[in-house]
Amino acid sequence: MRCSRHPAPLQPADAYDPHAEYSGPPHPCKSGMDVYPFRTLPPAPHCQSHPDAGLILGFKDKISPEEFKAAIADNTLTDYVETVKVKKGDFFFIDSGTLHAICKGILLAEVQESSNTTYRIYDYNRVGADGKPRELHVEDGAAVTKLEKYSQPDFSNPELDTDERKLLCDCPLFKVWKLDIDGDISGTADESSFVSLLIMDGEGTLEACGETASLKKGDSFFIPANAGGYKLSGKLEIIETRI
Repeated sequence: MRCSRHPAPLQPADAYDPHAEYSGPPHPCKSGMDVYPFRTLPPAPHCQSHPDAGLILGFKDKISPEEFKAAIADNTLTDYVETVKVKKGDFFFIDSGTLHAICKGILLAEVQESSNTTYRIYDYNRVGADGKPRELHVEDGAAVTKLEKYSQPDFSNPELDTDERKLLCDCPLFKVWKLDIDGDISGTADESSFVSLLIMDGEGTLEACGETASLKKGDSFFIPANAGGYKLSGKLEIIETRI
């Protein structure tokens, strides 16, 4: 089977305005950084950002459902949410039900569950192409939003982590590692999962499926399940995802 490429989960943040705030329906885990509208489950991003860039993640303090709905209605929700400053290399896992949004000045990569469910809670009074405010999902969103401070889980595993390979996320739907390569590293795509590789920085090569491909920042490669061994060479920072 030939090795194939797929679109990288990498997207530019809006250069001027924050994205709308969203929440996902209940789920064992959610992710998200991509803070941008997040769907039901992303772990989140590897960020490149401006000095003042940030993500909205949860609330400053716990609030009641009544306070939440009132803040949406009177356009004061931004007074209650927590903005977390980010820098290049940060990673966030956003659990299902966490209110989140991406602020200006961030380039990030998102890994998420395959889902089309997003509840838009607040949209900064912006309008769509038709000149009307975009649809909000206040009742659905309020029913599932965690009205509390955001907490970042710790997935580190001292027994498995090495200088070249560190676990970023391990949830029921996917696992994500950060690879820091200076030389060669080998891996295997067995019958249990595909291997998705997103090149965050550097240059090098990938040998897989009987082919050799050049790698550079921004590239994304998909190695099918049961494709066997592969080798990465060069000086590279990579996000590796498996199920």
